Amino acid sequence: MRLGLTASTYQYLFARDGGMFPNRDSLAFNLAGQPTPYFLQTPKRIDPGEALDYYIQKCVALGIPVVHASIGNWDPAYTDRIKGLLQRHRLELMPSISGDFVNTGDAAKHAIENAQNLLRRYHAFGDVAISKYCTTPMIHTRFTTDPPVDEQLDRITENTRPVAKVAAECGIVLAFENHLDYRAREVNRIIEGVNTPHLRFLFDTGNTLTVCEDPVDAARDAAKYTVLVHMKDLKVHPWTPGREFVSVMYAAPLGHGHVKNKEILAILQAEAPDPKNLCLSLEMMPPPPNEDEDRWVDESIAYAKREFAEYLG
Repeated sequence: MRLGLTASTYQYLFARDGGMFPNRDSLAFNLAGQPTPYFLQTPKRIDPGEALDYYIQKCVALGIPVVHASIGNWDPAYTDRIKGLLQRHRLELMPSISGDFVNTGDAAKHAIENAQNLLRRYHAFGDVAISKYCTTPMIHTRFTTDPPVDEQLDRITENTRPVAKVAAECGIVLAFENHLDYRAREVNRIIEGVNTPHLRFLFDTGNTLTVCEDPVDAARDAAKYTVLVHMKDLKVHPWTPGREFVSVMYAAPLGHGHVKNKEILAILQAEAPDPKNLCLSLEMMPPPPNEDEDRWVDESIAYAKREFAEYLG
């Protein structure tokens, strides 16, 4: 197994005005009642166009071999420079491909074609063996009823078949993530329905909790198809009287939450198709906007190198 770093950990650092995550460097951030980001080791914000450079530099500094992030700028001069950086530092790129695969008609056709085109671009870029694969926007889950969950899974299966066909032509494995939406057995249903070695499982250890699934039990279901892992920890508060008056979950650095990642790794070591080359890509929910992403990352990678040493090659 080897370590990687997932781009989602830095959502606030590269936030755009009007995006899902507030820009910590804007007046609107303060107007939204967000806590002030004091004492950050990293800048409050970096231009999103510089994100991939930042991830590469961070992986080099941490001594980890996988950059789990996408290329957003396909200008040839830019991609040539990124390719040179990856080769110079002997880093592997694992990008992300997503789309509204729960949809039908022209919208589904558009999502399929976009995914296919991205696969061809990454094939031309070269040295991409695995890509994250998931549905967006995150409005359909096993808890929504329009359409019912069985129909959602059937639509994803049908829409993924032509994407997986192009993935096979490009020699890229799509790793389907349990992406705050479905349980492991439901992801398995999609994988088995598409029935190709070019669609496998991206097992997110923390996302299991968001669909009321025990992470260790989910790992037992996911392991046989898992080719990529999002290593995540969450702190679970089943009851919060005097606060939200509900159960809540918070992002946590590795080792500070309730996800039994070491138990999960033992299962993956025994049952995953290729545990030797399995990438454990650190991902956080991301950290709260007044916390320091780099400090969380540094501590979490140090924890992983120490506590998961028996699994890391």
